[in-house]
Amino acid sequence: MITQKGYICFDPRSLTNADKMFKPFWMIIKLYKDDNTREYYEWFIKKRYGLILQRPAFGAHISVIRGETIDKNIWNFYKEKYNNKDIKFYHKNELRTNGKHWWIKVYCDFVEDIREKMGYLRKGLFGLHLTLGMPILRQEVYSFYIHQNILKYEKTI
Repeated sequence: MITQKGYICFDPRSLTNADKMFKPFWMIIKLYKDDNTREYYEWFIKKRYGLILQRPAFGAHISVIRGETIDKNIWNFYKEKYNNKDIKFYHKNELRTNGKHWWIKVYCDFVEDIREKMGYLRKGLFGLHLTLGMPILRQEVYSFYIHQNILKYEKTI
């Protein structure tokens, strides 16, 4: 497994700071600006499949809590305690896709512990994952085609 670092971010704003992309009750782990993990996998996907990914609105990030409802006092308590805290996480070199999104599965007991303390399930609906991106608009159908062929032939994604 590969060890990396990032930092916890509550209620993130998009890279462009657009209000329409404000996500209340979201908690993500952002990768540091000098981390090029997403760019590496983006290059690999383009090299292997010819697929071009859009950059995620929050940049490279790990979704931990995705707008799930919670008491605002509990949210603010944990936000004050953990916002901008450095964190280590682990992942394998295994790309995942559903045809619409591309990601890497991530492991981090510390943030799963935080989820649990806040009253959420440890894993959440989608589990921890490093978001790599979505295909550019003109390649969406092609991305689904790749996904279907991976399921049919490779059985690794």
